[in-house]
Amino acid sequence: MPNILDYVVWRGDLSFKKSKFNCVDAAVFSQIIFLDLTKSVAFRSTISLSDCADKHFSHVDKSKPLGLIIPITINDLFTLMANSKRFGNVLLSNYKKDIDHSTETQFSALTAYIEEINTKVVIFSGTDDTIIGWKEDLNMIFKTPTQAQIQSVKYLNKVCSNFDGKIVVLGHSKGGNLSIYSSANCKESIRKNIVKIYNFDGPGIPDCNEAENLYSILKKKLITVVPQASIVGRLFEQNDDHYIVHSVADGVYQHDVLTWQVKGTAFIPDNEFLPDAVGVGNHLRTILSSLSPEKREAFVEATFKLLFSTGAKTLTDLSKKMPNLFKQYFKLTKEERKAINGPMIKLIANKYIRKCFLDSSKSYSKHIQNQKKKQKTLEKKKPLK
Repeated sequence: MPNILDYVVWRGDLSFKKSKFNCVDAAVFSQIIFLDLTKSVAFRSTISLSDCADKHFSHVDKSKPLGLIIPITINDLFTLMANSKRFGNVLLSNYKKDIDHSTETQFSALTAYIEEINTKVVIFSGTDDTIIGWKEDLNMIFKTPTQAQIQSVKYLNKVCSNFDGKIVVLGHSKGGNLSIYSSANCKESIRKNIVKIYNFDGPGIPDCNEAENLYSILKKKLITVVPQASIVGRLFEQNDDHYIVHSVADGVYQHDVLTWQVKGTAFIPDNEFLPDAVGVGNHLRTILSSLSPEKREAFVEATFKLLFSTGAKTLTDLSKKMPNLFKQYFKLTKEERKAINGPMIKLIANKYIRKCFLDSSKSYSKHIQNQKKKQKTLEKKKPLK
């Protein structure tokens, strides 16, 4: 079934003047920020997306995995964009990547300028393969703002200062949350030029009072897109106006935007969330509400102390060190083990969560096989010039 890669092939010959910027375009941009563009995009200079791709792949092997959870086909997506009329001339600038263990920060952002429609697209990255990135995500359950949220506001204010054109802010997963947070907290002179904010299956705001305030500021500009088995995108307080789309994956792997199905210039809609996903979401919210902020913090700190004790810095590293993980668990203090065990027992006891991860495990191998088939198919296609 067609996805965003097929969309770039189909629409790649049409400029943004001939076919206006849409939600699928936003989703396409949301994925390229998962590439490490440190050597390809300077912060204070611009480069066309086409030239950036050439520069990037001159020192990056397309066949090298991007991490345990980031689909390798993003490389193919970037190549297709570079070879298309629609995306190839888009100007990229202000790439920033910050991974700091001392401040528990994982932050990446990129600015794309579509000259023909005088529009800046500010792109925030979701969580990458780094364990510190996942810790920062979990920090959100007991404190706001996180370092990434603080940086997102500074970034948006800096790259859009004195810009009088239209602004689109977007991101996938944590990047969606940063899009919401930065757009609501940036300078008013910048916010008035923001025409759309796209949150692709990103978590909402933990504090309901703060969430109500932020969403009231953003009003009709925010578009939240989630798959029918969304879990991440239904965490915390969200605006009620979800756009549910159809995914070919199961369980947590529906979080991957490349599994969302496209028809024409839009995602294929779904009528409602799957019952299992609703069950998982409700149970997660029940667990969080039963824990004090202190217990939430204790759970996060003990869990990541355990993960870092293996010597792993990424999820890929961790997947190879699982035997060591169990050994390190028994080196934790009694209080630390208790902080982990309580919430984990509640998670495992829930039938919806057990089924979700069982379905996800089965889906993983099938998803990888499908992506390999998709990659071979795309290699045979000649990208539109």
